[in-house]
Amino acid sequence: RSVIPIYNTSNFLSRCIDSCISQKYKNIEIVAVNDGSTDNSLDILLKYVQIDERIRVVDKTNEGLILTRKRGVYESKGEYIFFLDSDDYIPDTSIHVLCSYAMRNDADVVIGGMCYFWDNGKQMVKNNYTPIGDSKIELYASLILGKIGGNISGALIRKEILQEVNFSSSLIIGEDLSVQMQLRGEERKIKYISDVVYYYYQNSTSMMHKQSEKILRSHINFCKWQIQYVNSLSFGHSALIQDALAYSVLNGLFTFIFNGGCQKIYSDYIKIVNSTYLSNKFSAKNLPSYIYIGLRLNKRSPFLGNIFIRSLY
Repeated sequence: RSVIPIYNTSNFLSRCIDSCISQKYKNIEIVAVNDGSTDNSLDILLKYVQIDERIRVVDKTNEGLILTRKRGVYESKGEYIFFLDSDDYIPDTSIHVLCSYAMRNDADVVIGGMCYFWDNGKQMVKNNYTPIGDSKIELYASLILGKIGGNISGALIRKEILQEVNFSSSLIIGEDLSVQMQLRGEERKIKYISDVVYYYYQNSTSMMHKQSEKILRSHINFCKWQIQYVNSLSFGHSALIQDALAYSVLNGLFTFIFNGGCQKIYSDYIKIVNSTYLSNKFSAKNLPSYIYIGLRLNKRSPFLGNIFIRSLY
């Protein structure tokens, strides 16, 4: 079952819906959740309802992407769920490829390849699976380090386990990764395949390309969530997981400062990060040198650190 969260994407919506209704795998339900759009997205959806009975529209007030996805999970009736953002689209074989693999292997999650595309016609297939090892701890560390895909778009996920996931409304940055981390926090059968099943539009006007104060706060919110969640796992205190966590948290702090986040508001949190993670040897070795140098300088003098990090913009 495809779940499509929609907010003011009328310029791209037909492309997205057309890619769903043209799937070679016909036994699908398309749940389109309109998150209080102020453009004509809802009008477009209602026209498609008249064309294809597999499309169901849910119209609600604006709550943000993660709660819109959660509503889509609640409304869906299938065994598996596939998330598709409304400015993206999928090849006509995507659901067939994913479902066939899931059924053959009794998989809880199947994650396919992703192709990034731009308005100028440029396309790039990205390899989202380069883990540091095959053990549970190595795979989890790989997820935190970004060596295996953290997106849930392009993934076929068993609904039963999605219903156990905590969709945190405080997250704008990292909401996909928070779901993937929860999926891997328990024993799940998660498989990656190389077939491209998702076309991901690089939209310069999207929310993710605008570093508003709300987005900047979410960098910190995600790092806080990540620290708390990882440390709650039975294997969360292993050295490799803590190394990966330090790498991720320090990278998140750098991104927050780089994009103009106000350090005074989060001074207590930044002190904890500096005292807990900045001395981590794995991060010192593997983070880009300018990130590590900038954060070390920032610890000694937030004023000078801010100037140095912002000068890299």
